[in-house]
Amino acid sequence: MWLTHVRALAAKEVLEGFRAGWRFALQILALAGFMNWFIIRSYVVSVGSDPLQLRIAASVSMVYVAMIVIPFLANGHLVRSLVEERQKQSILSLLATGVTPRVMWLTKLVMAAALSYLVMLVSLGLHLLVTVLYWHVTPVFTTQIVLGALVVSPLLAFAVVALMAFFFWYFRYPHLVASIVPVVVAMASWGYASRSPGSDILRNLTIVACVAPFVITAMGAFLIARLSKQRIAGL
Repeated sequence: MWLTHVRALAAKEVLEGFRAGWRFALQILALAGFMNWFIIRSYVVSVGSDPLQLRIAASVSMVYVAMIVIPFLANGHLVRSLVEERQKQSILSLLATGVTPRVMWLTKLVMAAALSYLVMLVSLGLHLLVTVLYWHVTPVFTTQIVLGALVVSPLLAFAVVALMAFFFWYFRYPHLVASIVPVVVAMASWGYASRSPGSDILRNLTIVACVAPFVITAMGAFLIARLSKQRIAGL
């Protein structure tokens, strides 16, 4: 029974995500493109005299794309999926189908993360094109960098997404805190990337990335399961 609910809810989230979120996704891609362009520009200025160091720095910059794109995009999806449905009381019809709040929250969280990851891949491809075609820098693809860009950094971003999703349902007025979180994460990542070409960020964050998203999601699901349907619906 719960699997049927999950499939139906996931399909609904995908359709609404593409229908209502494509304009926002384009805006995030444009913002990420500018921020990534500035990162490479800072590398050209700081280490441009050393071609090998510049290539390494440009490669490491790919690791930060997920931290810039995923929290921003997922925040917009979660606002529409969790907050607006509560405000419009449309969430009552979903709760009336028998799906539990925990299953609903987890499904919405996973779909927000998945859709954001797809847009992140597009942003990563655009970042590579600009790096190669505009700056004429060929990145160095190592296992560490590829895993960092496609796994480690997205996991850290998913931890932020899970925290925002928890705020949106557990607290009655979460808008300010949850809206600030993606801005802080993106700007911190951007600033760190701009100042730290070729840094050992992967080694420092891999352990955190392997633990944080799962712990936050598990704790969030545990607490959400104990909320009454009236509180979730904002009644």
